[in-house]
Amino acid sequence: MVGAHQVGNALTAAAVGRAVGMTTPAIAAALGTATAASRWRMEVTELAGGITLINDAYNANPHSMKAALETVRDMSVPGRRLAILGDMRELGNTAEKYHRELGEFAAGCNIDTIVCVGPMSELTATAARAAGMARAKVLHFKSAAECAEQAKNWVRAGDLVLLKGSRGMKLETVIPALS
Repeated sequence: MVGAHQVGNALTAAAVGRAVGMTTPAIAAALGTATAASRWRMEVTELAGGITLINDAYNANPHSMKAALETVRDMSVPGRRLAILGDMRELGNTAEKYHRELGEFAAGCNIDTIVCVGPMSELTATAARAAGMARAKVLHFKSAAECAEQAKNWVRAGDLVLLKGSRGMKLETVIPALS
């Protein structure tokens, strides 16, 4: 599993293992084979055309969005870093605030292109631009389908692409268009 945010989960699992009598080598071996409980959670895949995809389209909240962006920021890549960020749903009356904060945060994460998908993500795009990202480096699409129609125009071999948004955004429908 990728991402520094996974360290806390690993330490918790190790503590539980120790509490039930597991040895350190057994804990290390188990952690070495650990995988996410469900698909589309920081799932790394190599796509045709030399594109690396991190599919985290299972769900999204402000904390998980930032953790995913930090992971992409910290990864070594031969090409560019692109983040396709969908709306975070079910945030209630805090939705506008968190989408704006995400744009500001993303602008500081060494992401080459931010692709925002969904009506609330327009606020993310606006905030990223206001935080200093060039207008041409921040795209906005109303839907995953609209994003998929254009994906071939801005992805190329060597790129690392993060796909992150709430389940209802159906961002996985963009994947076939990326390769």
